[in-house]
Amino acid sequence: MGRMLPAALVVVLAGGLAVGIGAMTGALDSTAAEGRPSAGATPSPTGNAGLRSGSATVPRTAQPSSGPSEPARRPAREDGAPVPGTDPQPSSEQVTSEPTRPAASSRRVPSQTPQAGSTEAPAGTRAATSSESGSTSSQTSTKPKPKALTTAAIVNHGGGRCIDVTGRGRTGVQLAIWDCEPVEPWRTWTFYSDGTIRSQGHCMTAVGSGNGAPIQVRTCTGGASQRFTLNASHDLVNIAADRCVDVTDGRVHENTAPLQLWACQGADNQKWSLY
Repeated sequence: MGRMLPAALVVVLAGGLAVGIGAMTGALDSTAAEGRPSAGATPSPTGNAGLRSGSATVPRTAQPSSGPSEPARRPAREDGAPVPGTDPQPSSEQVTSEPTRPAASSRRVPSQTPQAGSTEAPAGTRAATSSESGSTSSQTSTKPKPKALTTAAIVNHGGGRCIDVTGRGRTGVQLAIWDCEPVEPWRTWTFYSDGTIRSQGHCMTAVGSGNGAPIQVRTCTGGASQRFTLNASHDLVNIAADRCVDVTDGRVHENTAPLQLWACQGADNQKWSLY
């Protein structure tokens, strides 16, 4: 009896321990079932941090990273040089760090030959063109030189004496008549295409336009007072004044008789011919 009592006590204690362990195991299973998400249910925020059951923690599943992956590193040999054939693809940072080739310039290089319809002169010829245009403009603004038509002495019908430049060609002195022989340069006259009559480079000039205006030789200007015509009637007429060269007072037989303008009357002292 005394030996059976401890044995029965051991059996009771072992049964109680088994019941306690079973109850604890059932409680743990019930807790785990409540914390497990059902199919189609949306996980709660606590699910992202992992489910806790009692003191145990269920680790959360690692999410794939959305950031750029680290570029593959080129394997290197012991001396530091890269291994041939293992060059990885360049990363975006490496691509953007490479120097960019500049775009071709859109500026056109001037051609030596001008384009059709272009008015621009080729390079290297502008200076010549400018000088040529300046020369052309100066030639355009300059009057062409008159042409000499005929050269002779001018003799008066009344006394047979010729028009003479007094003082052997002096300018600013009134013209007169003188013996035609011998022929001298100061009694020789050249008719020009511009209407001037010249002796030794000076022009016959009417100093005035009315009756009695003296006739002289002066520096040629091409003005109206220096333009004369010897018409078919043998009148030597100043075109602007419309008056004839006249031997003053009809002194046709007198050397040094002065010349003047006078209204054309058809008298011998106003008639002239080439000698």
